[in-house]
Amino acid sequence: AEQELYKREALPWVGFPLPDATPVFTAIGQVFKTLDEYSQNLMNRVGNPTDKSFCQKLLDDANKDPVRREVLRQVKMTGGGRKSCAGPGPNEGFIIRHYAGPVEYKTCGWLDKNNDRLLAECEELICDSSNSLVKSLGDEDSLASRAPLFKSISKKYAKDLEALLDTLSTC
Repeated sequence: AEQELYKREALPWVGFPLPDATPVFTAIGQVFKTLDEYSQNLMNRVGNPTDKSFCQKLLDDANKDPVRREVLRQVKMTGGGRKSCAGPGPNEGFIIRHYAGPVEYKTCGWLDKNNDRLLAECEELICDSSNSLVKSLGDEDSLASRAPLFKSISKKYAKDLEALLDTLSTC
């Protein structure tokens, strides 16, 4: 949009190439996919999914893919191998190398935090409220149908990521 305005106003414009962000988007998309898988397994009590096993799966899968291996990496330990308060230990986080630099992510609590579903008891209290505003916040359909106990937050992020990719592809 800015480029078009500069052209219309006959102002000088020097474009610059944007780095290909596809590998970063692919790595982040895989993080969301694996997070959903592990979160659903936790809610359904399938296997023994933990934040550490989730992180290890991400790192293992990234190491098998030469493109993702360059983007998603294991956190390096500091302080002579002792666990530091400043950063995660092995299998407690990962680094994604964005175009602007590396960003460290700590995965502690991710499996639980990925579930956006209220407890059935809480949902029922909200739906049965005498206050119309509070009642409007409830999801009676999921309560009546006894919907699954898992509602993914990362799926929302993945949709937003796809929308961003679509927008960037038009630039």
